[in-house]
Amino acid sequence: MRRSLGPLLCELHAHTRWSDGELSVTELVDLHGRSGFDVLCVTDHVVRSDDPWREEEGLHFSSIEEATFPLYLAEVEREAERAWRTYGMLVVPGLELTFNDPQPVRPRTRSRSASGSSSRSTTGSPRP
Repeated sequence: MRRSLGPLLCELHAHTRWSDGELSVTELVDLHGRSGFDVLCVTDHVVRSDDPWREEEGLHFSSIEEATFPLYLAEVEREAERAWRTYGMLVVPGLELTFNDPQPVRPRTRSRSASGSSSRSTTGSPRP
């Protein structure tokens, strides 16, 4: 439990086995709790249902789905209670909305004209 008003030691973006992490929620909490962290944000991936990578043959990824979200949230909340009791560490449930571009090698940039309208460029160079 914190006893001072100094800086907080925070991990604001951590994944678990629910997406592409290597640790369970329990293992992640214990790792950060034993290391003296004050705050841990568990932020596993959510991949949109219309994400183009869902159609890619041979591509495997794990993410939180609508059907698994209640189980995920219950597990994180259960571990948050244990983390507070055991380590005095705040655990915040979160999600990372993952957007996979169908053509990731073509960077997209936006630029603003003097009139305030925006134009889109797929060459990586802003247009005037």
